Amino acid sequence: MAFSLHETPRERRVAARACARRVLASGTNRLILVLSGIASVVVSFLTYYAVWFCMLAFRMLPGGKIADTFLAWFVMHLLILVLFWLLAMPLWLGTYRLAIRMVDGETVDGREFFHYVTGSDRYGRALGISARLIARWLPAFLGYVVMQAFFDYDLIGLLLVLMFVITILLSLLLVGGLGGFVTMALTEEHLSPDRAQKLAARILEGERMCDFGFHLDMAWRMLVSLALVGIPLMLHTLPASMLSAACYARRLAVRDDL
Repeated sequence: MAFSLHETPRERRVAARACARRVLASGTNRLILVLSGIASVVVSFLTYYAVWFCMLAFRMLPGGKIADTFLAWFVMHLLILVLFWLLAMPLWLGTYRLAIRMVDGETVDGREFFHYVTGSDRYGRALGISARLIARWLPAFLGYVVMQAFFDYDLIGLLLVLMFVITILLSLLLVGGLGGFVTMALTEEHLSPDRAQKLAARILEGERMCDFGFHLDMAWRMLVSLALVGIPLMLHTLPASMLSAACYARRLAVRDDL
């Protein structure tokens, strides 16, 4: 059924969060999203520790002292990022696909979580979609690497932290430029990623800064929740954030001034 919405950006954000709360409280939605999120987090951490343990083993070999150089340290972090892209991102996209289908009122089960690892075409599509996201998070990744490499408890350390915050804001701005690309690409699988990105850019016209504000607010809420409650973030904030993003993208796509 066709419908349209005319609302302010603030009303859209509030309505998206209210929609997320309703969907999260419905049936087994919370349980499915929490379990999917936990599985994705576990795989994400495994990508880190797999590279870390390999680096430790390399240090034990003759000539392993080369692992103590800055170049080896940087390569280690780069390998972690590549493994995260290859192994964890298809699962994260599967989790978000679950959230989208819940927002659309469809019945879901845990099998949707593995949607992008059950075929080479789907897996390749997931890598193509996630590559666009990771490329826009590279400023934050590089900011983190520089901060970790040169941090000290002095003025330099404070400046590095501020630089890292700036790179996060830059990445959020770049991610906001994608608009509802991920939502559209995961929903409309007949569209190529390039076509989905062009359509998402059309939807985002005139709303880029509002979209940036939504993602910034969502990131802030997740950061505060993680700092205060740690792992229980998985129980509410992360699933709610995914549902909010899906609801927001849906409402943005059907606004009256599109």
